[in-house]
Amino acid sequence: MPVIIFLLAVLAESVYGITEYYRTARAFKFPRTAFALILIALFGITVMGALHYKAVPTAFLRAVCVFTASFFAIAFLYSGILFIIRYAVCKIFSAAGIGDTPVGRFLSQPKKYGIAVLAAVFMLTVVGYVNMGIVRETEYEVKIDKPSQNDKLTAAVISDTHVGVGLFKSRLDDLTEQVNALSPDVIFLVGDIIDENSRPEEIAAMTEAFSGFKSRYGTYFVFGNHETYISEDVRHYFEDAGITVLEDDAVTIAGDIQIIGRSDSYSSDKELSQVVDEEGTDLSKPLIVLNHEPLRLSQMGEQGADVIFCGHTHGEQFPLSKPLVAAANDMVYGKKDFSGAQCITTSGAAGWGFHFKLPSKSEILKVEFTFD
Repeated sequence: MPVIIFLLAVLAESVYGITEYYRTARAFKFPRTAFALILIALFGITVMGALHYKAVPTAFLRAVCVFTASFFAIAFLYSGILFIIRYAVCKIFSAAGIGDTPVGRFLSQPKKYGIAVLAAVFMLTVVGYVNMGIVRETEYEVKIDKPSQNDKLTAAVISDTHVGVGLFKSRLDDLTEQVNALSPDVIFLVGDIIDENSRPEEIAAMTEAFSGFKSRYGTYFVFGNHETYISEDVRHYFEDAGITVLEDDAVTIAGDIQIIGRSDSYSSDKELSQVVDEEGTDLSKPLIVLNHEPLRLSQMGEQGADVIFCGHTHGEQFPLSKPLVAAANDMVYGKKDFSGAQCITTSGAAGWGFHFKLPSKSEILKVEFTFD
């Protein structure tokens, strides 16, 4: 129920924002039909950019659609909030008898304030658009309280590149170099590397770029929910890059460090304990679990996981969206203990649907493990 109320509130303020833009347009004597046609065109371009990106025929049109989709989404979602703030402040100013001041007069004029709101959401779009494309490095130190023949282990963790709209094809080689610069012993890909909007040439470029990953013990991939939305079996794209695909499978690296890669939580109900039993996992030795969605984390902690890596949430990809993301997941971002398991959820190297990310950041993780 709280989620439904939240979504209805977002819809209501978004519709209010459109009505206020209409008032601004009419103040400029802008024709009603032209306003409606522009709104329909923006909505259509947004649908193409966010949901049918693969069908857009040329690189130039795809670039236009991707940016326009981000702008329209931000304008639709956040303009209403700014207009509501304007309405509330006007009422306060009027009650206080200070409406006839420069600020009060500015807020009371649809022309000026409407243009100011449009400029504000455009700038927000530009900042979020650029921010998604800057992949930063986030470091964690994790101590596993189990003995190992290894003094330490360095892992690089990547998730949610959503190659195409999220991480542009032109940035794949840069990402590979950035990961290799961390000198990882092992590389984990925690799902949603590609999605239903990734074009064939972009997936091929991913395979070629990721074949250049360099690590002592290899690269391991688990499926995210968006890979399961793709009609074909995409497993071979990763295997062709020399990447090991894990679907409720276990491997041992560095002599005694065990890795279990889970099938996507939305497509499998299998518990970790079942995988442990089937794979003959030794719970006296370190166990790292790769699980795209941060779900059932306490359960996995109780069933023997020492460390769990997740993605999926994109952190807070859109401003004020954290409550909605938190309602659907056990955690949103960062490092947190769940029944003895240390869970790290990354915001991912990009995001889904819109090339926009704010206030969260695009990131890859460098994780330094030590052992008891």
